Amino acid sequence: MKLPVRSSNFWLAVIAALIGAAMLYAWKNPPPPYRSPQQDLFAELPAQAAAAVPRLVVGFNPDCPPYEFLSNGQPAGFNIEILRGAAALENLALHFEPGSEAELRQRFERGEIDILSGVPYTANGSPLYAYSLPHAELVYDVFILNGSDIRQAEDLAGRQVIVQRGGPAADYLASNLPLAEPVFAGDIHTALQMLLAGQGEAALLIKDQGIYLSNQQGH
Repeated sequence: MKLPVRSSNFWLAVIAALIGAAMLYAWKNPPPPYRSPQQDLFAELPAQAAAAVPRLVVGFNPDCPPYEFLSNGQPAGFNIEILRGAAALENLALHFEPGSEAELRQRFERGEIDILSGVPYTANGSPLYAYSLPHAELVYDVFILNGSDIRQAEDLAGRQVIVQRGGPAADYLASNLPLAEPVFAGDIHTALQMLLAGQGEAALLIKDQGIYLSNQQGH
């Protein structure tokens, strides 16, 4: 007994018809454009819904590349992108305000800022701070000029050491190297310029930031 068998040409025609129908549907029903979490997530919300979205003020230091800086006038950097991603998941609106480390700490303690971006955890940290889970390890290093005889941390005793005012390096110097004389700078750019101008014998800075800016400035 012979079984009825359809030719392969019949199945090819069926497959071609299905593919054609799928292509026609996709053409008439295109997917919505992709929106990344970094875009304005609340622009299309109704006015009442947008007003109900919690808004948090974030203080950040624009002089801390590659972690925090300004790009075309907008906050950018590793820390900023982490905050934006977390805010998108939790349906929060963020308002970023720039400032120096010392200024931001004072505003945070006065309750004018809800979040401080990129504050390193230290054993001497303020009890006011509640830290998030760590996402990076910061290593500080001593930057010196060519020809300096400074070779180790102990050599900083009795020397002028440039540190950022209100930053962890200043706290470290006071706690661990009390014989060193701190010279305060407002930001890491100024600290490097002060070192080049001979306004200090060394600078205690975050290693990758110091190298990044030194390379940018051709030092």
